[in-house]
Amino acid sequence: ENALGIAQLGTFEWNVADNHVECSPRTREIFGFDDSQGHVADDFFNRILPADIARVREEILQSFKTNQRLNTEYRIHLPDGAVRHVVSSSMCHSNLGGAFVRHVGVFSDATVQRQIEEKLREVDRRKDEFLAMLAHELRNPLAPITMAAGILSRPGINQKTLHDMSAIVVRQANHMTSLIDDLLDVSRINKGLVTLDREVLDLKEILGNAVEQVHALMEKQNHDFSMQVTGEGLHVEGDRVRMVQVFSNILTNAAKYTPAGGKIHLELAIAGSHAQVLVRDNGVGMSESLLPHIFDIFTQAERTPDRAQGGLGLGLALVKNLVGLLGGTV
Repeated sequence: ENALGIAQLGTFEWNVADNHVECSPRTREIFGFDDSQGHVADDFFNRILPADIARVREEILQSFKTNQRLNTEYRIHLPDGAVRHVVSSSMCHSNLGGAFVRHVGVFSDATVQRQIEEKLREVDRRKDEFLAMLAHELRNPLAPITMAAGILSRPGINQKTLHDMSAIVVRQANHMTSLIDDLLDVSRINKGLVTLDREVLDLKEILGNAVEQVHALMEKQNHDFSMQVTGEGLHVEGDRVRMVQVFSNILTNAAKYTPAGGKIHLELAIAGSHAQVLVRDNGVGMSESLLPHIFDIFTQAERTPDRAQGGLGLGLALVKNLVGLLGGTV
């Protein structure tokens, strides 16, 4: 096999008259056959998944009728339950009387390639969703900014209206800035351009700063927030700004996904030679299908009407990368 895991070819020769199939060791390996057993065509057909078998039989029949080379792909199941993608290229041979007597060809295992292709399609799908979400999130602040700018341009507006409209512009501009900062952070991390200003830090103080950043959101949602610290003066080496960013991102996620009146708990403890921070909430949770991808870029849970905060699904990707750069795990 080469570096991509593309398998070498296996050969076969099917004697149509007696239904016997001669095959190479690689073919037996692909189909999960015992090296010692002989084979008939049904042994191969029985390995093909039910969803593919009718199509494959029809393709072989058409190959017999037209005397054309058959290039096809289908899935097979192995005795251990594994599923493989098999690519086959074969040709029919007839005798002098025109009767088909042999079907000869090669097999290759395309499972790895198909898995790679599927992952690339999934990444592409999530990228497209992300771009659509980015356009939506960047457009959202424009409506109130445009509305406020229109009012501010009117002659003779009073001080209260001036103050209120200015506050709208500032708030929405800050929201757009936050979105763009996240995008730039992801780009810098991926390019290895993030530099850390390392110093010894009081982790309780860092967590307090993170809580302060998320306090308004939790207060707005009337969340029951609690914090528990085991041991005083717990110090770690890290970057103050980036560590606050990490914990505020996690707490913001908790606040966004926890309904009004829900509980959010932050705990700081010692775990061996490490500091351990735990964030727990009684919010909506995550589906099992999402769990393997929660730290991937562009991943976000389904939006619901009560989640007006939006976001680009970059928060946990940033957390994962920053914690790794700081020498920790999440």
